[in-house]
Amino acid sequence: MFDLGKVKSFMVIGAHCDDVEGRTGAIFSRLVRQGARGTYVVAVENPYVGAGVELNDAMKALETRREESRAGAAVLGAARIEFFAFKSYYLYTAERELIFPAFRDREEVEAMAAKAVYYGLPPINNAYLFPECVARLTDLIAEEKPDLIITHASNDRHPDHYGVARFVDLVVGDLNDQGAGIELWFRDPGAGAPLDGWRPQILVEVSAEDVEISQRALDCFPSQHPKGIDGFVERRTKQYGRLAGVPYAQGFTVAGRTRKGSWDDDEGFAAIIAAVTAPFVVYPL
Repeated sequence: MFDLGKVKSFMVIGAHCDDVEGRTGAIFSRLVRQGARGTYVVAVENPYVGAGVELNDAMKALETRREESRAGAAVLGAARIEFFAFKSYYLYTAERELIFPAFRDREEVEAMAAKAVYYGLPPINNAYLFPECVARLTDLIAEEKPDLIITHASNDRHPDHYGVARFVDLVVGDLNDQGAGIELWFRDPGAGAPLDGWRPQILVEVSAEDVEISQRALDCFPSQHPKGIDGFVERRTKQYGRLAGVPYAQGFTVAGRTRKGSWDDDEGFAAIIAAVTAPFVVYPL
């Protein structure tokens, strides 16, 4: 069993600004309070802002969201924040008009591509195929030496979210094949979790202080949530807490796919199947 109390360094990788705070902010706070060094990563940049927010300049929107992430990371106690700047699953113009060139004919693609804002690294859904994208994560891991990495669920409904999950899973899996020994957890896939049959394997108890810190961090994003999301973290952590028999908790699954492939790794495949119905692992305070 992984020893959460011995974590000295950890990393939480979200797709977008505000993806770390809501569903992993409380465990981030808990680990920081126990003395661990936390690295906060935003993998993808896009200029999305919430309904009612008048921010029509794409680069201004990106910088606004970065500033909000810096504020949220500070509330959580992050020792380091990194923006990978992978592209989203779509492109956009300087005026934040979305562009989906893959679904257009040649003339439209050429016209739309001429208006697109280009910066940063390739799109997240293809990132594992590009050495510079893989190096962006492996270099950070080499510097921070995390015992634990937490990221999105691979069955999340948002293309950027599941793109980040698969990218991190593949890269960390390759490192673990070489003996890195990194524990990798996936958070819940959000509102679609019950429909997908998602079930946590791990329940981590968090304190009322952790819940409050996570909510304050989530409140740092007025461009995303102009009206706020009052009480979101408390409601979600109470639901997991009921499963764990504690006031507050957060739920995760563990990366456990067989590294050799199911053709010749029967033992590893059996362990993965058994994990689906295994009892919850609860990490108390």
